[in-house]
Amino acid sequence: MPSELPIKGDETQISLVIQSETQKYFDLHGKRLVLNRPIDRDGEELSSIYIQISCIELHTGVKKNIPVLVKVVDVNDNWPQFTSNFYNTSISELVPVGTTVFRNLLALDRDSGPNGLVEYYTAALDGTASDGYNYFEIKMPHQGLVTVKKQLDYEKTNVYYLKVVATDKASNISKRLSSTATLTINVEDGDDLSPVFVYDNCLKNDGFCINPEYKASVASGSEGGTVKILPDRIKAEDRDSLNATIRYSFADGIPPFYKDFFAIDPLDGNVRHVRPVDRSQAKSFVLKVKAEQEDNKKQFAIAKLTINIFPVDKNPPIITPSSFDGYVYENAPIGSTVFGEINLINPLKLTVTDKDITNDDAPAVYAFEITSNSFRVNGDGHLIVNESNLDRDPPNPQTYKFQVIARQIGSPAGKGASAPITLNVHLIDINDNSPKLIPQPPVYIQAGDGARVVTKISAKDVDEVDKGRISYSIYHVSNNGKEKFRIDSKTGEISAIGKLIAGQQYSVTVQASDSANKVAQNIVEVIVVPGPNRGGPIFNSERYEAEVSEGISLFSTVISVNAVDPEGDFVSYSIIEGNFNEDFAIGFDSGIISVAKHLNREEVAAYLLIVKAEDKGGLYSTASVAITVTDINDENPQFMQSSYTFKVDEEVSNAFIGKVTARDADIGENGEVFYKLSDDLNFQINSNTGEIYTRRALDYEKQSKHQFVVTACDKSPNSRLATASVVVEVLDVQDEVPYFEKASYTALAAENSANVQLIQVRAIDLDSIQSITYVIREGDTSLFAIDPLSGVLRTLQGLDFEKKSQHIVIVGTLENNSNDEKATCVVQINVQDQNDNFPVFTSSSAPVRLQDSVPLGTVVTTLSATDSDGTSPGNQIRYELIGRDKATFYFMIDANSGVVSVKDDLRKEPESEYKLVVRAKDLGIPSLSTTTTVTVFVEHVTTAAPHSGLGFAESKYTVEVEENTLPEVIIKTISIINKPRGNFPMSCEIISGNEGKRFYITVSDQKDCELRVRDQQLDYEKQSKYFLTIHLNAVGGLTGISRLITQVTINVIDVNDNRPEFIIPKRYAHMTGSRYVSAIAIDAPADSQVVQVKAKDLDSQSNGAIVYELMPHSDPEGVFKIDYSTGILRTSRPTEDIPDSELPLKVKVIARDSPQLQSASLSQSAEVVVNLIEDKHRIILVIEDTSPGRVQDVKEEVLNILQERTGMIAGWEKAESMKIQRNHTIESDVTGTDAWLYLIEPHTLKILHSNDSRIKSTVFDIKSQNSLMIITRQKLGFNAIKVRRPYTAPKLPTSVIISSPVTTDIYDFGAVLIVLGAIIAIFGILGITYQCCMSPRKINQSKEPIKKIYVSSSSRIYDPIYVEPNMKEYETQVLQMSVPIDDEASIEDLINSKSTLKGLMSVRGVMSDVSFVPRSRSYINQSPESRATLTTGDKGSSASSSNSCSTNSNIKSKQKLISHRSNNCTSNRQTSSSSTINSNDRSPLNPKTTEL
Repeated sequence: MPSELPIKGDETQISLVIQSETQKYFDLHGKRLVLNRPIDRDGEELSSIYIQISCIELHTGVKKNIPVLVKVVDVNDNWPQFTSNFYNTSISELVPVGTTVFRNLLALDRDSGPNGLVEYYTAALDGTASDGYNYFEIKMPHQGLVTVKKQLDYEKTNVYYLKVVATDKASNISKRLSSTATLTINVEDGDDLSPVFVYDNCLKNDGFCINPEYKASVASGSEGGTVKILPDRIKAEDRDSLNATIRYSFADGIPPFYKDFFAIDPLDGNVRHVRPVDRSQAKSFVLKVKAEQEDNKKQFAIAKLTINIFPVDKNPPIITPSSFDGYVYENAPIGSTVFGEINLINPLKLTVTDKDITNDDAPAVYAFEITSNSFRVNGDGHLIVNESNLDRDPPNPQTYKFQVIARQIGSPAGKGASAPITLNVHLIDINDNSPKLIPQPPVYIQAGDGARVVTKISAKDVDEVDKGRISYSIYHVSNNGKEKFRIDSKTGEISAIGKLIAGQQYSVTVQASDSANKVAQNIVEVIVVPGPNRGGPIFNSERYEAEVSEGISLFSTVISVNAVDPEGDFVSYSIIEGNFNEDFAIGFDSGIISVAKHLNREEVAAYLLIVKAEDKGGLYSTASVAITVTDINDENPQFMQSSYTFKVDEEVSNAFIGKVTARDADIGENGEVFYKLSDDLNFQINSNTGEIYTRRALDYEKQSKHQFVVTACDKSPNSRLATASVVVEVLDVQDEVPYFEKASYTALAAENSANVQLIQVRAIDLDSIQSITYVIREGDTSLFAIDPLSGVLRTLQGLDFEKKSQHIVIVGTLENNSNDEKATCVVQINVQDQNDNFPVFTSSSAPVRLQDSVPLGTVVTTLSATDSDGTSPGNQIRYELIGRDKATFYFMIDANSGVVSVKDDLRKEPESEYKLVVRAKDLGIPSLSTTTTVTVFVEHVTTAAPHSGLGFAESKYTVEVEENTLPEVIIKTISIINKPRGNFPMSCEIISGNEGKRFYITVSDQKDCELRVRDQQLDYEKQSKYFLTIHLNAVGGLTGISRLITQVTINVIDVNDNRPEFIIPKRYAHMTGSRYVSAIAIDAPADSQVVQVKAKDLDSQSNGAIVYELMPHSDPEGVFKIDYSTGILRTSRPTEDIPDSELPLKVKVIARDSPQLQSASLSQSAEVVVNLIEDKHRIILVIEDTSPGRVQDVKEEVLNILQERTGMIAGWEKAESMKIQRNHTIESDVTGTDAWLYLIEPHTLKILHSNDSRIKSTVFDIKSQNSLMIITRQKLGFNAIKVRRPYTAPKLPTSVIISSPVTTDIYDFGAVLIVLGAIIAIFGILGITYQCCMSPRKINQSKEPIKKIYVSSSSRIYDPIYVEPNMKEYETQVLQMSVPIDDEASIEDLINSKSTLKGLMSVRGVMSDVSFVPRSRSYINQSPESRATLTTGDKGSSASSSNSCSTNSNIKSKQKLISHRSNNCTSNRQTSSSSTINSNDRSPLNPKTTEL
């Protein structure tokens, strides 16, 4: 910024005033702009400040407005801030080096320019195995994509912690700021390790068995069975944590016919001997056992199994031990070897010999049976420990004696066992016990100097090795007296070696140690008493004893103690210990001990009082007084419980019920308790034990609970007693049989109703736990059934009133088979008649012949029909003529009698044949009807020419017949006219049109041709129309040539005989059967289409019309709805609230045909399985150079490719424009396509997570992905480039988005500058011209201050950036442009003036908040935002003055400087315009290609 504003004139000539300012940051001191407060560029989101200064020429009053733009330069004062301090991700250990494992690192820096640009890199954490620094890296610092640097191994480390550093790009490297975050990478186990065989004591490497070998033996000729394998059963495990299922098989074997004799269970590895094998066939089999993963057969392991065939057992085996005595340390762990000598050099080995086995035979395998569980024999024949913690120390045995038998494996039952041998195993003592010190009473020692024996301690150690080897030591002495005592380490004798003073007391902690330094401690209390020269009192006895009754009176004398002082001093007595509750007192000077409180032997039975005798000098001695309290009967017996509750089964006498227990605290007979009950009870008690029994059998039904009192008494002559209540609950035994309270029931059943509940019968069981099972004793069980638990009687099939109007069913119970009248009940079912029978014509009507001259009313025929319904009006019949042909005009029928008569003159019509269709209908509801056809031939006597001969009445006939019509049915009688009287030969034949021989023709008795159906093969769907040509054969001279041939058109009428069939997509029909599979987005709104089900029906017209509906119970929540006609399934409500536990959703769809006649419609159902799609399920196939429409057209081919690759059901969600993510911006490229897919597991039909290991290995794995891309290109010709997961949408600032598909490429950056320079120069010249010619009136007519162009909707405005091709994506440079600004130009002027400098100014106002997002994929390294701003420069100026105030305007455009002069006031204004242009966008502001 210049020191002063470059404005001509001094304070006497001009006046400068700040007219307006954006933020009020500056004051104007003369020509100097002074900052009045600090500016926070980042916090206030401020990159520039616009100031408008008013310049007034003082002597003329002319006013000019001078705009000033102050550009705020950024300072690096903000650290990059990660959006989170901790990030997490999971990857498979199988991902290759270079794979991107995390894309979501994001740190934001509030600074702008290079200060706000962030780079990422990794740093070492702690150097441990979990430090991810050596395994992961960030190759592109500006993107922060974390990739695999070194191959991962789940078995070594399954979680890594990676330290990520974010630093800004400040120009001064030393002032760059950074922050850190931690990325936790969880490694998921992959299937990279093959299975291994496992058994004990195998040769191991890295903890796993290598070269595993198994052995087994089978007796020659023995029957099949499971073969015992040594050293353990065949078992393999997956070394991965996936724990894949292992399948076992034989990979190979010698001799090659091994499969004839042996087989292995594929699941558990057990080897079976499938049939006998003779040693002449093979003496041994060497088999290779293969264990392979079920889900990946490439991962397997091989083990060797040798099966020896040993001869038939004739001689028993003989066991020869290396020694009959064994030795092992006590507490030896399981598996430890037992040795044959005490020096533990040679193991005790059992050798088995068998005379049956020769040198040429393979050695037999034996199993050893031992009578002790503490030992066993291993596969090498060595005796080993089989039980932990074998202890020889007392009271445990030191020697184990047991027998051993060897039994040959595979030998027949009762064979192959040796004679037993006896072994003795001696446990060798180890030092496993600490010494135990014998407690010592307090020791009294006289005061004085010199060494004196205090006491002697002793310790015992049960370990034999420590006998006589215990050493003693003094561990601690209280009162700092350790130097005053010593102990003999061998004998334990404690001596005093220092001066001891009377009244002192020492706690000597002594320690006993054995040979293994196991120690025990005890404390010896040493009390120092005065020496004999002081004359302390001496008791005449150290211990006194006395007995006293607990009922003794207070203050009674118990005993007297006496102590004499050697010096004859007065002796005082006191009780210093053992006087519980102060029950005794002692005479202070007499030594008489008396009772001070009432005694209670039950509380304290004995006392040991310590009595002290003390002289005047304070010297004293003590004696013990043992007082035994004798008992009196002063305690009542006490039951352990105040009440007892027992349970007992009914109907059992002398049954044990329970036991009551009472205690008496007295002793002797005073404390002996006996029990008693009253004699009138149902119970008895053992007087000594308190056990209660039933005296007689109890009956639950009479009394289910008994309550009585038990009395406990002691055996004292004046006995005391106690009572307790006893409740006996009688348990019901199923001894009662059910019975029916009601003997009969009546039910009403509607005719033809199947599976209908009729009535519920009820039986009563008096047992507490009722057991009633209803059965039908008598009645038609084909028509009725009863629920065994509820007693609900229902129909199995529809009842027929006409066959039987009433049914009797006798119901009983399984529990009661007696003949008691209450054991059963009678149910009378009355059948309610329904109108379910159609009227039936009693006979078929033969064709009737009439002369056309018969009078009206002539009876043609009488029809009769009957109805089998049992009641009226269902069996009342009415008749009517139906049809639309002429027959109804010439004939009529009586509705009640069925008499058909002539209605009109038959001569009016030339017709010779009438079809009278008669309907007989009943009067039931609904009415049922039947039709029959009466054929009436009318002979027109006067119409036949005398010379016309025998022939067909008509030349053409049309007949309708239903498909599936039964064979032999007459479908048309073709009349023959001009028949001569008498018998004459004639025949009819079908000469053409009878495809498939479906029809044949005969001659009736009336000499007419009858066309009949041959078989039941008419099928409308195969052929709906037949055109028959029929020829009449007769004797020459009788026929008329023109009437010998007639045409019969047969229309087959469709019958609804085909069910709808759902059309399941072929792509997955073989996986799901008759189920549809679909998915919708979890956030899809209501009324979203899920899937369209389709069904086909081979029937035609209405019979083939299909409607769709949902089965209600399959969608109880009403999630779905279906279009009645199209089969489109939609959601009826949002699905976001459906829990995962209910997924996938399943709904049943019904397809029904013939919707117009539902009673005859047929239906089919199919299940639709619907999954909910989230981002975690989505898989996106990215295709370049192909529009979404083209990809949508071949979506089935895309799904087939994906399905073949994965083995899963592939689904299609949508196809949209290709998305590109860079610099946290998601862009659209309309030239490419993203196909959104998902995969469903074919067994569970659940949608799979895109991180599922199966999807990772078949789709996202690099090799699999490359293969998928190649196949897609080959089959579809599309440029598929990758498969990815959905991007996370970034949060962008609000801005105007301009999509700019580029049509012109300019690769030379210099060319861009030249073009821009030319444009600026042209606009500069035009601006100068405009400024010179502009009228002052234009100034006065300005509508809006120029300052408004700086108002932007953007929340932040930063300096623009320009990207060069050779720069990194995040580096910038600034292109400066200086443009003069008119004094008071308005926004409207700026926008409308396209050829002036003001028009160029508008670029800043319009473009300041514009982001360029190119659609073309070609522009990869683009900048996410493009802005244009205005700045104030401080470049030099040239000026010329006029009057007092002059203005210079400099327009700088790279190389030119243009100036002009205007009026008196000249402003040196310089505007620099900077615009960010994408380096790959070769035509950034092309008006022809830029769209808003």
